[in-house]
Amino acid sequence: MEKMGVTTSRPEYATLLVKTLPAAIHTARRLEELMEANGLKQEDLVGIFGTPSIISEVLNGKRKLTTDHIRKLSHRFHVSPELFF
Repeated sequence: MEKMGVTTSRPEYATLLVKTLPAAIHTARRLEELMEANGLKQEDLVGIFGTPSIISEVLNGKRKLTTDHIRKLSHRFHVSPELFF
């Protein structure tokens, strides 16, 4: 694949693309995957985030997770807090 005059393979391009995405989007995708794997909807996480609007903002990459959110999510999903960084 050629991008900006540089030829790369698809895996290299995918890695480059992932490295350039904002951290909030990475976090949102990880959270969406955890929710899907556990059959959860946004309203199921109100206890963690406090309001549906905060959940929506996080999932849309418009808001970052707080340390309290990360602590609660890692406990809820039994994953390391590092997953959200």
